[in-house]
Amino acid sequence: MLLLSLSRYLLPTRYSLDEKGVEISHLGRRQACPWTQLRRLDIHENGIFLSPFTRASRLDSFRGYFLRFGREKNSIIDFARTHVAPE
Repeated sequence: MLLLSLSRYLLPTRYSLDEKGVEISHLGRRQACPWTQLRRLDIHENGIFLSPFTRASRLDSFRGYFLRFGREKNSIIDFARTHVAPE
């Protein structure tokens, strides 16, 4: 149980950003979210948070996606900013 709860920190997670949206792969499970569903981008020290809500919500932790930075921090931020547009 402890290993599963810490798996995001101990085991590899892969993020793929393309023209369609974001895809997250972890432990053989894939989640995909198109850019059309994302309304907010918050930049943090360790990564970016993508949310379907225009304002902060209690549901952010359940519906949003936190993408940890790798080596190309600036290019990830620029790419996400061009695709996430608030209404």
